[in-house]
Amino acid sequence: MTLLLTISRGAIARNMLQNAFYDSVKRRFEKVVIVTPAAHDARFREAFGAPNVEMVSMPVEQDTFWDTLVTRLYKFLIFNESTVGRGLYWYIEISGRLAWIFKLVKFTAIRMVFQPLSHVSWARRALQRLDYLFLQKQAVAHYKQLFEKYQPSVVFATNIIEEEAIIKAARRQQIPVFAMPKTWDNPSKRYFRAKADKVFVWSPYMKEQMMRLQDYRDTEVEVMGIPQFDYYTDRSRHESREDFCLRVGLNPKKKIICFGSEGKVMLSDVPIAEMLSDFVDKRMLCQDCQLFIRPHFGYKNDEKKFGSLAGKPGVVIDTYNHPSKGFRDEWDYSTGHMNHFLSVVRHADVLVNTGSTLTLDAAALGTPTVLITFDGYEKKPFHASSARWYVCDYYTELMRYRPALVARDPESLRETINTLLRESNRLADSQKAVCARLCFKLDGKSGERYADAVACGAQAHYGK
Repeated sequence: MTLLLTISRGAIARNMLQNAFYDSVKRRFEKVVIVTPAAHDARFREAFGAPNVEMVSMPVEQDTFWDTLVTRLYKFLIFNESTVGRGLYWYIEISGRLAWIFKLVKFTAIRMVFQPLSHVSWARRALQRLDYLFLQKQAVAHYKQLFEKYQPSVVFATNIIEEEAIIKAARRQQIPVFAMPKTWDNPSKRYFRAKADKVFVWSPYMKEQMMRLQDYRDTEVEVMGIPQFDYYTDRSRHESREDFCLRVGLNPKKKIICFGSEGKVMLSDVPIAEMLSDFVDKRMLCQDCQLFIRPHFGYKNDEKKFGSLAGKPGVVIDTYNHPSKGFRDEWDYSTGHMNHFLSVVRHADVLVNTGSTLTLDAAALGTPTVLITFDGYEKKPFHASSARWYVCDYYTELMRYRPALVARDPESLRETINTLLRESNRLADSQKAVCARLCFKLDGKSGERYADAVACGAQAHYGK
């Protein structure tokens, strides 16, 4: 049997190749063909090469006018809270009140058309059918050639929102095709351009979304858990607090306040980090603390924006990152980077972030968390505030379980941190509940579940 597997991002290499999934499929398939932009990258080949593994280049797809048009339509044909966030708030810097009013009027007109239309499922399915018949022909033809060469028993697309062409090609060739959203926000971002035979998702919540927003039936969606969380349960990876602090320059006797950056999109990161530094420096917290700043390594040079705090006593900026040049996200997929991140979250006494997936990581590891919904000492209108990033369905779902305390101004930030320093188990029950809802099982076996499902699908096809 042959498995054809896509790995289009460094983050996906971390998620799918650094756990039991990859070890299992290498044993269970005679051949594994990895389709990836890093096919000729020496670091990737050294890390994941094996005698029965072949790596081939992923084609670079050029969107046509029609590709761009249908993709934009897909974004509105599953109208939800994330649609509102994306259309009105995210990635948008409004220059003034008049510009904001114009934006609001424009979006309201779009909403009047597409919100009712989003309830007409046959409309988006019809567009998907036209897409399947007439678009991405060059990319589909390329993948059909790959299928003819390697004769895969099954195709596994690990980034469904960007790999529709390979799904279309597999459907045309009647090869079983499985797929997965690469992260928890994908099902609500837009209607997917192609439909897989079966989709694997992190959680019960994502399964509900796939059925409600993406028109999958119950039997076509399997809940698997989060594969990159498997290593959280592996105690052999657990570094002691003393060793971690010695390695990164922290004091193991002081409490660690970890601040997680959200990259260039979050303009409030720097003022919040400076505020936290002041709390530490002026001893405004109930215990002796230090600040550890975790840049968002998915954004190039994110650590440089914290230059005002570099070298300041009581502040350490994380620099453990070795970008993977073979992928456009340059995510460090090394075992060392994964173990380091595990230590960062495990040993933080309080984790502070703004609308990040870090909240899920912290919940999985039982780390007390504070969520920021303000912009430092400057008061901004909602459409320009960091609070606008919480306008999305998946974070709304997370907040139903209250797995974090919320800071709405500088004083409440200080108070919430102090509360969690005094009561480290205050959020434990809420974090367990949110993990059951959004992470499924934290048993270290998600990778095995993915491998079992893919192998079973291949065996069923192979046995025909």
